[in-house]
Order: sequence, then structure tokens, then C-alpha cells
Amino acid sequence: MKVDIYIASSITAFRRQNGVVGVVIECQTAKGQATVTQFGRVTDATRNQAVLLGMKYALNRIKTECDAVFHVDNTYIASAVEKGWLDEWKQNGWRNAKNEEIANFTEWEAVSGLIDGRKVSFVVGENHQYKIWMESEVKKRAEKHGKSP
Repeated sequence: MKVDIYIASSITAFRRQNGVVGVVIECQTAKGQATVTQFGRVTDATRNQAVLLGMKYALNRIKTECDAVFHVDNTYIASAVEKGWLDEWKQNGWRNAKNEEIANFTEWEAVSGLIDGRKVSFVVGENHQYKIWMESEVKKRAEKHGKSP
């Protein structure tokens, strides 16, 4: 079974800020297509951290064995998983090549545990069917809350 996971965030900068993350989880079931949507506020988060939190939420919702396809606008997150950086960081005690603790290691550690044993892939920068709606929703929700939880 394949599960498509779409993630959008109002946080577009690398500096820490408050914002909103949106996740759409979509898959085919015996009863037809199933879709789950969730938006949540995040506090003092970076762009990368917001995507990782979305991934963590989605992976925690998926209870069956499946291939997970993440649709994101974040090449760094995709590269870290697909190019094996995540495995290297894990083997090195969540430290990078300079022996520095990686940013957002708590989130990376959680995501790592949730993707172990799954086939995971990424589609980056795609104009998927939810993109415009999700970007509008995270922006609207962030403005509604004054970007603070």
C-alpha cells in the first residue's frame, strides 16, 4: 500500500518563529480513497523543524505497513533521508561531519524511528492537488493566530 503525505508550513524562513503546519494524508483503502487533514500551530520552530513535525504527525497516524511518499517543498529534508545523511547522523550519535550536534535532532530521532523499515520517498516542489489550498490555509491560520500559539 502507498500513502501520500502532503506537508505545508507557514514558516518559510530558517530563523525560529511561530507558525502553522498542515498535513494531508491520502491512501486507497478497501472502501475507497481515505484522506485525513490536520493543521497545528508550532512554536519557535524553523522551516526544517516544521516539516519534521509534520512528518512525525503523519507517520504516527499510519498504523499499517506501507510505502510513504512525502510531498514537500524542502530539499534539505528530502536529501537527508534519501542520501543517507539521516543514517550517518544516527550512527554518529546525532552529530554531523564536524562533530556538532545536528539541528532538530529530537525531531530527526523521532522521524528516524518512525521510518525504520518503511520505504520512504520524496517529491519536492511539486504542484500537487493540495498545494494552493494548503498554502492558503496555513497562511490564513497563522494570520488568525498572530503567528503565536
